[in-house]
Amino acid sequence: MKTAIGLILALLILGVWRPAAAAGAEPLLVTYDKVRLVRLDAAARRLIVANPAVADVSLETPTLLYIFGKAPGETNLVVLGEDDRPLLSLPVVVAPETERTVSVHVPTNEGSAVRTYSCAAGRCVHIASPEALAGTAAPAAAPAAPSSAEAAVTPMSSTAGAVQGGR
Repeated sequence: MKTAIGLILALLILGVWRPAAAAGAEPLLVTYDKVRLVRLDAAARRLIVANPAVADVSLETPTLLYIFGKAPGETNLVVLGEDDRPLLSLPVVVAPETERTVSVHVPTNEGSAVRTYSCAAGRCVHIASPEALAGTAAPAAAPAAPSSAEAAVTPMSSTAGAVQGGR
């Protein structure tokens, strides 16, 4: 038993053996209607997403994942490699962009409504409110603008099974 523990410690110190991300791993934050990239250290063979209504994961290359935030919520992602060996296991949280949003209360015949706008580069575009996206409120009356063809893609890397990088 001491020999096995010593061998595992030696492999960890040398960086030869790395376990998959622990169950308590930091969640991967994905903005609603945007894409995040995750680079893996080893080739992925299978992807498992617990709730595909929240996030869609595509394998672009054996070591590059595209994660698309489909709806606000939380799910988890498991990536399996050769011989179904876990490469990555972590929670994925999809949330609306809030840093550039402005909510406007508009009077209506029924009382009031909230319209939410995403603002950047001197102009604002109407979007569904975060509450409507989460399913806790009725959608805004005005139609949502089509999403930009330029998705916000932030390169990031995965080392030792943990995802690193900014939003």
